[in-house]
Amino acid sequence: MNAWIQNTMLGLIFAAAIYYAWRKVLPGPSARVLTRWSMALSGPGQPAWRQRLGRWLRPKAAVGGCDSGCSACDGCAPKPQAEPGKAVPLTFHRNPRQH
Repeated sequence: MNAWIQNTMLGLIFAAAIYYAWRKVLPGPSARVLTRWSMALSGPGQPAWRQRLGRWLRPKAAVGGCDSGCSACDGCAPKPQAEPGKAVPLTFHRNPRQH
């Protein structure tokens, strides 16, 4: 019985690690898959527990701000232009979320 509990816990930890890596490495495809699952589970005529599970699986809406690092709009800051014959200086910024 003890080995069964150990194997179950190890499997859950492994599944959580795979899920976390999948969400961090492939955010676009993972959001699409979770959206499909969410829509299928929370559709009309589904039991209440399935609808709750579908709402829980629904990915959060992407909120882009100037500190989000998305670089989708190029509106955060102008990029420095190099003068002919000179290199562009590197600028290092601290991540405000790590403090």
